[in-house]
Amino acid sequence: MGAGFVATLADPGGALGPGDVAALRSALVARLERVEDEMSNWRPGSAVNRLSDARPGAWVGLPADLLAVLAAALAVGRATAGAFDAGLGELVSAWGFGPPARRPDPAAIKALTARPRAPLHAVLELEPAAGRARLHEPRRIDLSGIAKGFGVDAMAGVLSAAGIADHLVGIDGEMRGQGGPGAGPWQVAIEAPEGGAVLGVCGLGAGALATSGSTRNRLRVGAVFVSHSFDGRSARPVQNGVVQASVAAPDCMTADAWASAVMILGPEAAAPLLRARNLDALALVETPAGRAQARIGRFAG
Repeated sequence: MGAGFVATLADPGGALGPGDVAALRSALVARLERVEDEMSNWRPGSAVNRLSDARPGAWVGLPADLLAVLAAALAVGRATAGAFDAGLGELVSAWGFGPPARRPDPAAIKALTARPRAPLHAVLELEPAAGRARLHEPRRIDLSGIAKGFGVDAMAGVLSAAGIADHLVGIDGEMRGQGGPGAGPWQVAIEAPEGGAVLGVCGLGAGALATSGSTRNRLRVGAVFVSHSFDGRSARPVQNGVVQASVAAPDCMTADAWASAVMILGPEAAAPLLRARNLDALALVETPAGRAQARIGRFAG
């Protein structure tokens, strides 16, 4: 996923020895490798690439985890009227953010945006009970807006299965906590993208926090910076002034996808969708007067 992972364990009784910790680390690495093998569009033989490469209309057998992530991505796509769209892989690559790594290709971008495209949720059919899916139109699926969150959930599952009741796991700032290091839950700070100022603190005793931003993964095109977040409705990189968005949710896959959605929609448009799902958000927005915060749910007040 182009990032490192962290796992912090609370072991007040001192029951874990060096061998136990090494075994847990190996189990976490193996679990993340499975996620990569299924969901990475950077791995030619991944399961999601097999689906993207298949002939339109042909059923493709897929693992249950990938089908669950695809179903979640389609649900967020429907809820946002196509703003969040995991079917823009070709466009993401044409702009230089996806495989193969390269500079923006203006001719490819023009060709991909010259014709209307149905959102992924309109052209991807899933049959989870049968373990299969099919595309009715060609699409390059890119799960970078949701799969990292699933990876964090998968890590938490490894530790819970091993009987580690109190743990905090994360991949590149996407975090999920269970229990805590003492009397209270794990406390995770949300930092501003530059300078390290703390914008808010989120307790993760049984939940997750994901942050998406526009300042780390971006390209300079002429005099402007281009974000890696794409609006599926316009098939263009987002340029709405949203600098960063953090979402708290029961699981990290949900938090990851909705943090991406807030980046695309903006906090005002996203607010009713978040409230309807009991999700909390903190966004940082560039305005003519400077950066302003938008807070929803537990971050308000």
